[in-house]
Amino acid sequence: MEVNNRVLIVKDSITQASILKSHLEDVELEVDIVTSHKSCMASMVRRSYNIIIINLSSSKNASINLIKELKKNGASIPVIVVSDIIDKGHVIATLKAGAIDYIRKPYHLEELQVRITHHLKCYTDKAKAENLNLDLKLQTEQLDWIVKQKTMELDYYLKAIDANIASIMTDTEGNIIKVNGLFEEISRLALKDIIGQNLQSLISGYEANFFEEVKSTLKNKNIWRGEIKSRLSKNKLCWFDAFINPIVSDKGSVDYFLILALPITERVLAEKKREHMLKMLEMIAFKTSHNVRGPLARLQGVMNLLRHDLIALDEVQMIGKKLRESADELDNATSGLTTFINNYYQSFTQKEKFTASV
Repeated sequence: MEVNNRVLIVKDSITQASILKSHLEDVELEVDIVTSHKSCMASMVRRSYNIIIINLSSSKNASINLIKELKKNGASIPVIVVSDIIDKGHVIATLKAGAIDYIRKPYHLEELQVRITHHLKCYTDKAKAENLNLDLKLQTEQLDWIVKQKTMELDYYLKAIDANIASIMTDTEGNIIKVNGLFEEISRLALKDIIGQNLQSLISGYEANFFEEVKSTLKNKNIWRGEIKSRLSKNKLCWFDAFINPIVSDKGSVDYFLILALPITERVLAEKKREHMLKMLEMIAFKTSHNVRGPLARLQGVMNLLRHDLIALDEVQMIGKKLRESADELDNATSGLTTFINNYYQSFTQKEKFTASV
């Protein structure tokens, strides 16, 4: 709805209308004058007004007919009728047609100006309120759309988190009160066997000072982060990169704890396998250095003497004996090394299978 200070006077006497126009312009209103029903409708098409003053004397129902046509064409602005007809029935019919006020002649210009100003202000305030409501409605629709979009995004994020991160909720004593589907899947435990358990009972292989450190961090309402090894169903060991978050109420007290745990079992097992392989390589290098290098060096020395004809005939028997001894020593060393590698590999494989199964 457009807000302005334009007034349209519909009167079949230009002279009297001009007097009223001058009076209204003194109070900073913009005034147009038309002299007929037809010219009023034409002017309404060209411009917008915030109030119409009708004072037609061509017929008794001229004002009523004009009001009806204005309403029929969707005009919602206030209409004041000025008339010398004092018949009560006519007044009621005019107001029912849509007039907001009915002023009988003769009237005082100041009275008419006050009424016009009052109705104009009411209409202007109404128009501003409608415009404000429209803006609020648009903003509300935009906010609703944003909320829906963000809710959908949050739902996608939560689903992604739920599919990849195990979540556990405990009370302030550490008793489990809720878990998500991923934790159920990893633990291979029924929900009834998880709820009520104390979280500490699921954590394996840690000294008492570890739990004291965790409790101290949480007591200060700080987030604890670290790797946790958990022994779940069928003695299965699982590793998690975990966050333990104290959820603090408005009153400042901890209501419960939320644990978000990223499964890292495969990574931990791969690191352990790498450590074992490095250890095996170190031992192979040690055995090679001490058990293989000696006889191999002696064989290479003898071969070098033979290549340069530096061995006398009386030394051949002795050299042959040394060659056999070095060859036997080298054979024993390589056989021992092969046996060591096979045994170590079998031991490691069995240990790896056991670790994976537990």
